[in-house]
Amino acid sequence: MGSLRELTKRFITLIISAEGMVLDLNDAMSILKVQKRRIYDITNVLEGIGLIEKCGKNRIHWKSMLMPSTEKEEDDKTMEKLLNEQLEIEKCEEELDGMFNTLTESEEFKKYAYVTQDDVLGMLEDGGRN
Repeated sequence: MGSLRELTKRFITLIISAEGMVLDLNDAMSILKVQKRRIYDITNVLEGIGLIEKCGKNRIHWKSMLMPSTEKEEDDKTMEKLLNEQLEIEKCEEELDGMFNTLTESEEFKKYAYVTQDDVLGMLEDGGRN
């Protein structure tokens, strides 16, 4: 018996490949060779997040506009793209942190590093036009 994650992937593949994206849970149980309670574990979660709906006794329908990827290669490419984006974001964060530290440690800019009550009141008095 595999993990619930793997079982869920196989279950979703069954739904997507079923005619009209309608699946009989008894068929799923037989095909996946699992107990009905494992099928119910999966369907309860998928129904709870709005991906499937019941459409009769022991039948469910894929209702989401999101179509899961069943191709590992496509998943790997997506993951690689997301990891590259994350690295770019982290690089930008480091650069911004460096700029912020340079500003906050500079004597020239320390006098601008705070706002007084008079500054705030002055902005309120002139309507925030400064």
